[in-house]
Amino acid sequence: MSPTPKMSSSPPACGGKQDPGQQRRKSSLSLGSRFNGGQGKTMKVIVLGQAAVGKTALTVRFVTRRFIWEYDPTLEMIYRHRIFTPSDENVNNVPLDFEILDTAGQQEEYSEEKLRWADAFIIVYSITDRCSFEEVMRLKFLCSRAKRNCSYDPVILIIGNKVDLKYDRIVGRKEAELLAKTLDCNFMELSVRESAEDVYAAFLNLYGDYKDRKKSGTSMSPKFLGRKRNSQGTTKIDLDSNPPRPRERSTSFIGVPDIWNKNFLFAESEVTEEDDSDSFGPT
Repeated sequence: MSPTPKMSSSPPACGGKQDPGQQRRKSSLSLGSRFNGGQGKTMKVIVLGQAAVGKTALTVRFVTRRFIWEYDPTLEMIYRHRIFTPSDENVNNVPLDFEILDTAGQQEEYSEEKLRWADAFIIVYSITDRCSFEEVMRLKFLCSRAKRNCSYDPVILIIGNKVDLKYDRIVGRKEAELLAKTLDCNFMELSVRESAEDVYAAFLNLYGDYKDRKKSGTSMSPKFLGRKRNSQGTTKIDLDSNPPRPRERSTSFIGVPDIWNKNFLFAESEVTEEDDSDSFGPT
């Protein structure tokens, strides 16, 4: 069998721009019924996007709840993280396991082999950078092509980051929602810097949509996630899209793929550089 060809990805016309709640509780029974089917299953996620849009900040915010200002944009890392859904007298804690590949912020080629590894994708752009927004369509095409032999459509969440920089906004929300609807992707705007809760909601919805789509084997209507204001002006998470934040496990694991035997190596609080961007074995 011939080796899996790489997907070509010519650089975008312009480079990425460097840019220095109260929650309403869903029924735990409803949440448990959505996630119980995936108990013991790890969901593999790839975070894609141009440089400096907040891919690493998003991932680290989810894993550690901390916001980082500086990082090495040339590193490609896998983060392993476990969280638990809330429990009550009807539903026990349900562990949700994630393996998240934070891609390097370079305009490198995304191999089809690497993209096939993922169960779901997050495509991040900055609302202050139109070039990063225009890159979304190309990345969505690469994801869909890599998963073309899958029994269900790939689960893709488009995230518009840096909504705290509202005076620097270039990409409008309605424009982004229209693109997400056209591409059949879920969509959410957030600020990684300001809200760890929104970041948690994004990953939880991605997990739930993956389980739902895998179970049904069909495409589902895209959802536009976000915050709404009630009559008193208080901002709350949308009930229909964002489940309550789960209890976090005390430890997380960070690691990279072993480029020799194709197995993943994880070490607690250990960060290692990946030397080979094509180190993912076939799935």
